[in-house]
Amino acid sequence: PAQKWLYDLSTLMLNVFLKSNFYKAMHQLFRECAAFGTAAMLIDPNPETVIQCTTFTAGEYSIACNALGRCNMFGRNFYLTVKQLVDEFGLENCPEAVQNQYKAGNWMSYRKVHHYIGDNPDYSPSREQRSTMRHMSVYWMDGMEKALRIDGYHEFPVIAPRWSVTGNDTYGSGPGWVALAESKTLQTMREDAMIAMKKSVDPPLIGT
Repeated sequence: PAQKWLYDLSTLMLNVFLKSNFYKAMHQLFRECAAFGTAAMLIDPNPETVIQCTTFTAGEYSIACNALGRCNMFGRNFYLTVKQLVDEFGLENCPEAVQNQYKAGNWMSYRKVHHYIGDNPDYSPSREQRSTMRHMSVYWMDGMEKALRIDGYHEFPVIAPRWSVTGNDTYGSGPGWVALAESKTLQTMREDAMIAMKKSVDPPLIGT
């Protein structure tokens, strides 16, 4: 029975990975980790594919770790159009300025959104509410008195691998750090070679 249960569970998980964008997002995650030493991917629920994976690039987010060195905080700033804001959070939850833009048909104007995921200070294992889950997720915009959305997760939804970490550093380093210096040196040498070639073909002339 245990072997069959494990087989059925593995098959179910593989089907979820196949139907969602998991493999595509993981490919990008590995590339980010190798190039920059740190990567981050958010796994959110999706009613059609069960999960929806979003991989972020360096400079787009920030992370923090707990005393055990595990990532437990994630933050980012990003931009959505007025139409995307209304579709994602609902017209009634958007600030008045966004509501007015939407009603006026100005749907393609971009607005800045903040997103934070971290430990929930109101965590209560006895209460079955998303706002009291172990990890909280908050979306908001500047000047708002209330959040666009307050959500929660039982498990931390962000995968943040780091290639190599020194001591208590939050961010890691990867092969890209080593390759960067060599790449800059090679580019400089190539530029010098092209300048020398140009001068040999069309040397500067000195008038008499």
